[in-house]
Amino acid sequence: MGRGRVLDPISPDRAEAGGAGAGADRRGGVSAGRGFAFVGHTGEVYPSGFLPESPGNVRERSVVDVYRNADRFESLRDPDGFSGKCGACEFRHVCGGSRSRAHAVTGDPTGSDPLCPYVPDGYDGPLPERQRGDDGERSEPAD
Repeated sequence: MGRGRVLDPISPDRAEAGGAGAGADRRGGVSAGRGFAFVGHTGEVYPSGFLPESPGNVRERSVVDVYRNADRFESLRDPDGFSGKCGACEFRHVCGGSRSRAHAVTGDPTGSDPLCPYVPDGYDGPLPERQRGDDGERSEPAD
């Protein structure tokens, strides 16, 4: 019960074996709106504690109804609707990026995660400033 305890331990043997309970059905990335909802002290329902867009309030609708049916929650569960790098990324169904960071930087929770260093092959859309060189051109990752 000390610090640094693994909350959901999966032994290497179980992970190798795969199957239910071994983590094979788990997804990575951040889970805003995907199996998670945050209810604030005033009853507002949010996809994450860091994503300040509330599509409903538990005083007016059930949390289940907001989670299942609100447009914002539905859009966060549809990685094919993401834009920018995240929308073009072949890992969008596994990772999903941070929807809260995307919102904080772009104003669009379905936009690109600005801290993700990965640039999908063939993607030539806009990049966050940190992925550009001093001359404003794309910088290639070091080998």
